[in-house]
Amino acid sequence: MIQATTKNPVSVKSLAGSPVLKPEDCADNFEEELRSISNELPPKDIDIDHPPFLESPDHETSSIPKVITSVEVLPSSSEKDQSSKIRHSVGSFFSLPFDIHEQILEHYFGPRVRVNIPSATPDSSPRSWSKCPRFTRRRQMTDLALVCRSWRQLIQARIYRHIELKGTHAVMLECREWFLANPSLVGYVRIVEIWIPVWGKRAYTPVPRVLDRRRNHHQLFMSRAMGWEEEEHPMYDIPFLTSDENSTMEEIFQHMQLFSSARILILEGGHANSPPDVQHFRTARAGDECTRTFPQLPHIETLVMRGAWNLVRTYRHWTNMSRALPALREWHSIYPTPRIDVELLVSRMLHHPPKNLCHLYLNIEGTGITDDPSPSPSPYPDAVCTLLGHICTRLETVSFTGKVCELFFNTLYRICKKACWPPRLRSLDVSVISCCPDTSDPDAPVQPQRGVTNLTFIHGFEKIVIATVRCLEFLPTLAYVNLRYLDASPICPLIKPYFNLTNNECKGVWSPEIIEALRKSRPQAKYIELTDGISPEYGDTGRFLGIARISRRPISINTRMYDFIAH
Repeated sequence: MIQATTKNPVSVKSLAGSPVLKPEDCADNFEEELRSISNELPPKDIDIDHPPFLESPDHETSSIPKVITSVEVLPSSSEKDQSSKIRHSVGSFFSLPFDIHEQILEHYFGPRVRVNIPSATPDSSPRSWSKCPRFTRRRQMTDLALVCRSWRQLIQARIYRHIELKGTHAVMLECREWFLANPSLVGYVRIVEIWIPVWGKRAYTPVPRVLDRRRNHHQLFMSRAMGWEEEEHPMYDIPFLTSDENSTMEEIFQHMQLFSSARILILEGGHANSPPDVQHFRTARAGDECTRTFPQLPHIETLVMRGAWNLVRTYRHWTNMSRALPALREWHSIYPTPRIDVELLVSRMLHHPPKNLCHLYLNIEGTGITDDPSPSPSPYPDAVCTLLGHICTRLETVSFTGKVCELFFNTLYRICKKACWPPRLRSLDVSVISCCPDTSDPDAPVQPQRGVTNLTFIHGFEKIVIATVRCLEFLPTLAYVNLRYLDASPICPLIKPYFNLTNNECKGVWSPEIIEALRKSRPQAKYIELTDGISPEYGDTGRFLGIARISRRPISINTRMYDFIAH
């Protein structure tokens, strides 16, 4: 079903009962239930754009029989005043400027922002397309399109601005038929979100749409299904979605050609640990991925991949998608769980990024939660950090979540120092899940370090902050820096290390080394205040009991105070 992107999506096809009004329509037909919207709405069969009582002030005489029409009925002074007030209020409402009508509708639907505002930019996040609040009763509010001719376009543009589709053949066909039957609504679509179901049986080879009429045709189907699900569903029961019912990536891109005004494409591949990947072509033969390509979508400027591991698992998959999006400027790629294969794939993707890319949002570890308490170290621990340092010089906004080390910012510092042109980087947001192991130290642990009680992690985070501050010397346009430790189950969430720079005002962890690096790289930047942030608590005998209780996150934290937590 075509759904609106809300917490409880509503079917757009259910709006079929409501007329799709066009600008050339002259009359508005109101039903009795529309009175629940406003008590001031006129009754049925009243043209609100041309109210009859505005044209004939003595409309009350229309009900008088013809035999006494020659008698002049003079309205009282109170009736004149009431009629004048109604005429003035209705006339003034429809003569309001266009901007006033926009403000009225924003009260119900939320602010309407431009889709080309990067969602990764912190200063625009409250007004970005990804965080813009949407009204949850959109279907009920469609009746507002019948208020007047001026509101028709405004209401329809808000309803169809962001649509959500299920990535199956039936929904894709239903969506296409709906918009082909109502072509005036196609131009309102700006954001298309497609989620592909991943639960259920999948077939290794394409299953025919119509199975052969044989007595035991389910055996043919089960012979092509994945064996690990045979215990979940009996041989005689097939109540699941197959890969043949899901749309391929090629079919999704073909469907997106219908929405030429869309600027944002959101693909949801699911967050299961080990689901089957989404098929890219319907008939997959050996060598097809090297020769076949996706339809071109030159109007798409933002690509969001949620559950990216189910959408893109090889570099060839990413090549086909990136070549089909020549105007791509903003790229979101979110992986739900940490995997070694993801690091290798992301390294190749960052080695050849899209040429017009300006905004990057990359999350390669989700929240960092894994079933393995001692995850194996990555065979290429420095690959992603090195490539991020290279790519940051050509981007405007960067947001990254995963394992980080100082090599990321040391590479950025080295390239910016030798660059012949000033870098464009304006915003940098890094969520540190763990620190990469130090390969230069043979005695250092080989596993990633994390936790506020781990001094190795605290020292690694301090090195990251120092390396970031050093880069400010060659990044004059960088006005926002946010480094924070992301921990899904923290011991004390208020004392997690962080560093924030906004318009040359600093907050977070500090040390003499950080202050000295800040003084050399950007002297005008200062800390709001310098305090320990964490206070030790001792007993009557002078025995250390722990840290004092705090009610809010400290504005500044001395890195030396984490020694009390570690011990």
